Amino acid sequence: MRGRYDDAIAVLREALTGLDANAAAGITSMVQLGCLCAIQGRSDEADRWHASTLAAAENQQHLPLLAFAFNAQGLTLRRRGRLALGHLDRVDIDRTIARVGGCPAYDSA
Repeated sequence: MRGRYDDAIAVLREALTGLDANAAAGITSMVQLGCLCAIQGRSDEADRWHASTLAAAENQQHLPLLAFAFNAQGLTLRRRGRLALGHLDRVDIDRTIARVGGCPAYDSA
């Protein structure tokens, strides 16, 4: 679907209706929707998808999905020129990691 962003968004939205939004496949679909909306310049919609993704990943206490969600949000912000060094506050990340039970790899960094 290269370049057919509207079609890709429609397919992902349709797929999401049949998925649990809090499960890995649902979270992955929401990340993709956020990124596609950002590519199209639909910033508000992209922000909503990324916020939903982060909330769902945090709710599931699934660190790989949480990292995926933060990364996608960072890519979206960078695309808009809004991601400066230190934009994702380490204190906020620390709090999120603590809420999901810690991460040995992150804690030792």
